[in-house]
Amino acid sequence: MDKSDLDALITLVASDAKWTQTQRDHISTALSEHNKAFALMEQGRLADSLALRTALLNKHLVPVLGSSHVLVQRFSLEIGELLGQLGRKEEAIESLTSSVSALRILVDTPKLLHHATLVQATETLTEALKLLGTEYALTNDQYDKALKCFEEAENLNQKPVTHVFSLHLKTKIVMVWIFMISDGGPSEEQVEKLWKLAHALLLEIAENATTAMSNDDGAKPQPELVDILGEAYWRLSQLCKMIGNQDAALENLEKYVDVYSRKVSLASLPGCMDYCELSIESGSEKLKSSELREMVLQCVIVAKQAYGEGNVTYGIALQNQVSLLFRLNQFDEAIQVCMQIIRIEEGSVNNAGRGKMMLAFLEDMKKKSGTK
Repeated sequence: MDKSDLDALITLVASDAKWTQTQRDHISTALSEHNKAFALMEQGRLADSLALRTALLNKHLVPVLGSSHVLVQRFSLEIGELLGQLGRKEEAIESLTSSVSALRILVDTPKLLHHATLVQATETLTEALKLLGTEYALTNDQYDKALKCFEEAENLNQKPVTHVFSLHLKTKIVMVWIFMISDGGPSEEQVEKLWKLAHALLLEIAENATTAMSNDDGAKPQPELVDILGEAYWRLSQLCKMIGNQDAALENLEKYVDVYSRKVSLASLPGCMDYCELSIESGSEKLKSSELREMVLQCVIVAKQAYGEGNVTYGIALQNQVSLLFRLNQFDEAIQVCMQIIRIEEGSVNNAGRGKMMLAFLEDMKKKSGTK
């Protein structure tokens, strides 16, 4: 259920004649706050969006609708997804597991639905399974649980192969396969099989996403389709890196940044960071381009705004900045960024001391370059 569908469901619920004026005001306020929370998310302010969504759910929806209502569960899914994006994995799994259980009861007992149709409830359950599977895949390597969630979602999904949700779901399945390959898999033969399956499915996803974008009547393609096509190229680059084909990996990342018009946003951040890293490592003419320098800087800005200074993504973005400055022999600037990494690491529980190692290397290289 996308935002417009959710807005329609909120409006439908609010129009029920049985509500008192106070109850109707609660639901109307929830719609207004939901729009604010969505805008915050688009601005990359995930923590603020989470806080607002949690408040509107607990203050305005649960007291009126009860915890098992489809609309409440829909909002709960968004909260679970945001918890996962903010790295609060255990809370995300707990929240999403609860939603899946509640939605299964609603789907199995249609008379409990109230306002929503069985189709809407089934779609919400399918989405919940996709999100829960994603969190399992990203937490403690629980790949079997993740695949079971995705398989159940696939069985429930009734949308065509070019639909955004269908493409998203297949992308998540590929993600688990890639994680399994990265971990070495159960056997060398199994790894090779998974690699071929993942590669073939990603090409299929890219083709179907491109078809869907070409069939889109809007002046601009749906952002969701852009994200799916971008992720397909990003995952293809990961597969190419796994077999040591750096040129093909960078080629796919070139397609990735082109999909996003070579602009860094919260959605494009993962692939843009990989693009910057590979471009820097390649030592190509890209190092001299102002475009690469600007993209590296934008990755740092977007990562800090979205995740905060203590997040690993922000740390990696800073490391890319150090690497680029080092390659350009801008030692003083690189050392300044390195000091920033050290300050962040000193305030972190998981301090690997990478910043200090990078600083020692940079100071040594600066001395050597000064003696030439």
